[in-house]
Amino acid sequence: METAFKQLPEVARTLGVTVDQCRYWLMLLGIVISHQGRVRVIPEDVVETLGKVAELVKTGIAPKTACIAVKGQPTDAQILPVTLPVTGSPIGELMNFRGQLEEIKNVMILMAEQSQKTQVEVMELRQENRALRAFLMPPQDPPKPIIPWKPEPAKDPLEGMAWYQKAYVKIAEPWRLRRHDS
Repeated sequence: METAFKQLPEVARTLGVTVDQCRYWLMLLGIVISHQGRVRVIPEDVVETLGKVAELVKTGIAPKTACIAVKGQPTDAQILPVTLPVTGSPIGELMNFRGQLEEIKNVMILMAEQSQKTQVEVMELRQENRALRAFLMPPQDPPKPIIPWKPEPAKDPLEGMAWYQKAYVKIAEPWRLRRHDS
């Protein structure tokens, strides 16, 4: 019994996809494409499989996942965690682990040295900054007390006069005493 073949461009048109998409899906499914002259052909039973993949891809599923689902293989979500077998001898792995630890140790030592150099440099810059600040700031003298201005007290016009002159001035010349009234 001979299997019937369909041309790939015709199948792509019926599915509503491009020929390149069909070729990619066939590659993911592991199906080999035959040629009849210059035209690619696929078996008719594969057309149904391609139709299922096209439906899944149109719903938003990735082509690879759709092909795996159509083939009946478990998807990534269905795969149970498997412990990997130990390859090589445990001594070799221990030596590899020790080598990695040694590299980490060397990197940590290098980072500590660089950190120490940076700290020394920062201390020097701080000292230089203090010296520049002290040089640029005006000298600090103790503040002088501020004395508010007061007018000088007026001279008493009766000073140095005898008692009878004072009495005369108080009675006869009151204008001399006016500046002391207020």
